[in-house]
Amino acid sequence: MTTNFGALAYSIRVASQIRGKAIKLGHAQQLLAAAFGYGSLAGYQHNLTARREPEQIASNCHLILDVTFLRMRSDELELDFDDAALVDLIAVAFATQPRGARVYDSDDAFFNEIHDTVQQVVLNDDNVSNHTSDMNTNGVSEIYMPFDFSFNVLPEIGERFEVEIAGHLSMIPDEERPYYGNKVDVVAELSMDRIGRRMISDVTVRILSAEPDDSWADDQPRGPLRSRAEAFGELLKIDPALLVHLSNYETWNDTGNSGEGFYGYVIDFANADPESVVQLIQAKHGTLTFNVEPNFFEDLESEED
Repeated sequence: MTTNFGALAYSIRVASQIRGKAIKLGHAQQLLAAAFGYGSLAGYQHNLTARREPEQIASNCHLILDVTFLRMRSDELELDFDDAALVDLIAVAFATQPRGARVYDSDDAFFNEIHDTVQQVVLNDDNVSNHTSDMNTNGVSEIYMPFDFSFNVLPEIGERFEVEIAGHLSMIPDEERPYYGNKVDVVAELSMDRIGRRMISDVTVRILSAEPDDSWADDQPRGPLRSRAEAFGELLKIDPALLVHLSNYETWNDTGNSGEGFYGYVIDFANADPESVVQLIQAKHGTLTFNVEPNFFEDLESEED
């Protein structure tokens, strides 16, 4: 599906009429040329003839507006539109066309879109899923695929932009089952073509590799299963025999300051039973809240009868 310049300009004019600030078709054409990054319709047409702009605008394209430039051109044309109104006119013009190209009001808005795309590709990748299915986990904790984007880093029109992204997918360990790792290291490739001064082709994300991070297991042979009393005894420096009947303690994920990571667990004994043990913990440590590593609950015996 494609959309041409004339239809878009007409849609801008119609949108302005609906919003009570009707403009001439010629002014709509000038605004559209400015949206594409040109100071005049003639400048746009010259680059179109030179094949430096797409003759037909495909539905999978992305138009990243330079709103400051667009507002300046609007002021030159003596049109009474603020930044938000100008973005609205351009976005509506594309939206009214069948499967119109996506419009963004800033580099950051486009970055957020492709960042979400990268994360979704990682989450839905079969190879990544195969690895996470082998882990004893309770769902996704974090998708960390760091990269930066600015329109200024794009190559010349007609050239391809590619960047390799190295990150990981972390899962929430299941404290009730043995720990078999919770992170998959992922390398992805993000690519796009610059097809115009302000226009980019469809964005492609490809997973290059996905491997479980098993560094946690290095030089750590599996030992016999421990009881919870033994595990808490090591943590609290208290005789495990006194902790056999310890119950009603609370645990939650330690997500760090951002609230988005996973650094282990927080264990709170404030409401635990028996009270005598709670008093002993308080007397020995001066606190009833403890942070533990993600693998604290691994290799524990089942509490089931």
